[in-house]
Amino acid sequence: MRSKVLPSSKPQRVVFLTPILDGYGAARTLYSVISQMENEGISVEVWYPKDTKIDFTFPQSFSDLITFHQMNLPVLRRKQVYKIHFLFTLIGYIASSFKIRKLTFSPEYSNSVFHVFTAASILGIFLVPRRRRLLSVHEFSQNNFERFLLKVLLRISGSNRVFASHAVMNHFGVKGEVIYSGADISVFKGHKKELFKQGDTLNILCVGRIAQTKGQLVLLQALAELIKDYENFHAIFVGLPFRDTREYMDACLEFTRLNGLEKNVEFIGEKNDVDEYYLWSHLVVVPSIQPEAFGKVVVEGMASSNVVVATGIGGPLEVIEDKVNGFFVSSNSPQQITETISKVLYGDFDLQNFLNAARNRAACFDSSLAGNQYTECIKRIFD
Repeated sequence: MRSKVLPSSKPQRVVFLTPILDGYGAARTLYSVISQMENEGISVEVWYPKDTKIDFTFPQSFSDLITFHQMNLPVLRRKQVYKIHFLFTLIGYIASSFKIRKLTFSPEYSNSVFHVFTAASILGIFLVPRRRRLLSVHEFSQNNFERFLLKVLLRISGSNRVFASHAVMNHFGVKGEVIYSGADISVFKGHKKELFKQGDTLNILCVGRIAQTKGQLVLLQALAELIKDYENFHAIFVGLPFRDTREYMDACLEFTRLNGLEKNVEFIGEKNDVDEYYLWSHLVVVPSIQPEAFGKVVVEGMASSNVVVATGIGGPLEVIEDKVNGFFVSSNSPQQITETISKVLYGDFDLQNFLNAARNRAACFDSSLAGNQYTECIKRIFD
């Protein structure tokens, strides 16, 4: 028997089912949404699986109104989907899910909304009441099989769906609401940076997981061309590889060494606070080979008075206006990245007006707006 939803202007509790709690992408969106819930006095529980990576500063950022629980959540991690024993993994998921389903339908949670957060945790749709669940999708599929699987699950998920961009929604061909996840740009307000001038060291920043899909090697190839004509630059790469992308990290380091970039390029690993690097840099490059669902780094780069160069695919297409407040390059095109960097070096455009336009555009994607929109979306489930 379905639990009855009690009439209320807002839910007594919101439960987030999430696959990961780190300092990247969707987890940062989740942080913004939870912060808004906390401001409105809504009790929040965050359920995360036992195999997740968790940034332990994440739960420590909130009051006792926000609690975190490790659960046997079924999560479709890519590294498991393509293993031969995936069928047995699914059977294990089913066996471990009965207790969670019983809990979500219990009287204790009868006035709760369940937010299934990101496509990786999409199997959570089988665990929570249909009328009281919200599914948000913050990633593209990476191949046709994955796309088919997620598309089927999305179609049976119910009508309460949120996508990180129109690009993601169109990718799956399923209707829903678009809420841009945004970025915390308030930290950059009031900071004034010196404009890059010819003769200065050009500071270049690339932020993101070290993985082939993120395209760091493409940027390194662009820098290997740049250094032939211009040596006065410094590039910092922020981020760490996943366990299954360490070979790619090694390839990046080897390319750096073989092409004489060691004095110009620095890999500094993962940083909890990247703001100081945005304020240090003149140019932010997002060289993704596969489309970004939204592109927080794009917004953060624009908000912090950087020239942003991004691959013209996915979510960034909805943020940047090419040659007005940012630059697009083709996927996997180091030559175009080099050419765009040269435009900054040699002052081929009005830099001040360009950066003003970038900051104004970034203001449209403040994460507080996303938090408000998600909160209102969750409230509507109870109307």
